[in-house]
Amino acid sequence: HQPLCYNLCYKVCNLCVRSETAPRQGLGSRSCQGRPMRVLLTLASLAAGSCNDCYFRQLTREWNVQGCSGVFLSKQHDHLSDNDVRRLLYRLEGNNEVHTLVLNGGLSKSGAEALGSLLQGGASALAAIDLGNSELDDASAKSIARGLGNNSMVHTLTLQGNNIGPSGAAALAAALPNASALHTLDLQDNVVGSTGARAFATALSIAAEAPPALKTLMLGGNGIGDEGVAHLAGVLVQNGPLKVLDLSKNRLSAEAGEALVDALETNHVLSAVSLVGNEIPHDVLQRTTKWLKKDAAHRRKLAERRRRQLAETGRWQEEL
Repeated sequence: HQPLCYNLCYKVCNLCVRSETAPRQGLGSRSCQGRPMRVLLTLASLAAGSCNDCYFRQLTREWNVQGCSGVFLSKQHDHLSDNDVRRLLYRLEGNNEVHTLVLNGGLSKSGAEALGSLLQGGASALAAIDLGNSELDDASAKSIARGLGNNSMVHTLTLQGNNIGPSGAAALAAALPNASALHTLDLQDNVVGSTGARAFATALSIAAEAPPALKTLMLGGNGIGDEGVAHLAGVLVQNGPLKVLDLSKNRLSAEAGEALVDALETNHVLSAVSLVGNEIPHDVLQRTTKWLKKDAAHRRKLAERRRRQLAETGRWQEEL
């Protein structure tokens, strides 16, 4: 029902703009506050059963978020200024209804700091945050990471298509042990490199004092290379928490593929690995796919057998 909800909101808001009763100074007027929202929720309720997601397209900048479970915005398409974004984040403080925030198209450093403060204070109910293609750099990633450090609400964080490098990735990785609810982190199409991959491998190690809850790590298109995969393979050998790992478009060679295959032989937790867009030979990819397709119980038995073999030869201690 979401596309229907979006279309209804778009039409209702444009009707409000063109309406003779709409104030000349535009939708920022208090007299217009909340009116499109009520009409939207009524129409969506009738047409789609129920819909509490609010798509703020051309809505009043007063940011009336009451009764909304989600806020979906494009900074460019919705003509939002940095002040608009900061005011929205201020409105979310103390709000227990909005669980989803999608803000694409640009988030300033001050906006990232405001979001970090919101998350750190635990004063919002945000559980899923999408900041894809928002021109985030390392400084912005560090601000967000500080917010995640003591957050027990956010379970999904999407930072795809930004400019987050090794230091930003290291900050996010360091926050994982204390982000008790975070199970999905999407960093596709950034520039974390092998150094960033190593930081995540360290954070996800079972040797860490507080192993994180992260289950899905998306690192496609980050220039990780074979060196970065070698670090991550060490986590897989240990049967770390990861269930889904995206390593697509990372300029990986046969060496990285072989390292992953060897690691998977002792792993019964991982259920999906994406290796598309690399230079890994087809036969190595087939071996990876064949292993992942095995029944989980069968994989567990094979993994235990492999560990015993490694222990007998002394390789197990060396790999750990």
